Amino acid sequence: SITAPSSRFLIRRMPSGRVMLLLNASDSRHREKMTAMLSDDDGRTFKWSMLIDPEQNVSYPDAAISPDGVVYMVHDFKRTADKTIFFSRFTEEDIMAGKCVTPNAAVKSIISRPPLEAVNKDEYNRILEIEKLWREENDKLNGKGL
Repeated sequence: SITAPSSRFLIRRMPSGRVMLLLNASDSRHREKMTAMLSDDDGRTFKWSMLIDPEQNVSYPDAAISPDGVVYMVHDFKRTADKTIFFSRFTEEDIMAGKCVTPNAAVKSIISRPPLEAVNKDEYNRILEIEKLWREENDKLNGKGL
C-alpha cells in the first residue's frame, strides 16, 4: 500500500521491464518527499525507493527515460511562490541503492528560478541555504566531498 497526498504522480515501464513510480511519498496531506520507487512485479509492490527531494511543496514530477534506462526527471518547488524547477538524472541502480551511485547521477539541480526581485529576500536566502546543504550532502553521497 502506498500512502501519498492527492497530487500528480508519474508511472512508467522501464526498458528493463520494471515499473517506476515518481510521487510525493508522504503520509500527510503535504506535497513533500518527492520519491522514485521501483517495482519488479508490475506495480503490486514497490520494494526499492530513492528520496529525490525531502522538502515540502514539491510537486508535478515528469520524466523521460532513455533506451539505456537513464531517467531524466523534473519537478517543481513552491510552484506558485518560488517557481523553482529542479532536474534529476538517475537509473534503476540508483533507486535500488536508495541513493545516487552511478556515474553522472544527481538529484535536485536547479534548472529554473525567478530572479531575486521576484522572490521574498528571506525566502530566497533560505532556498540558497537549502541548496548549499543539499549540494554538500549530494557530494558526500557521490564521494566528492570526502
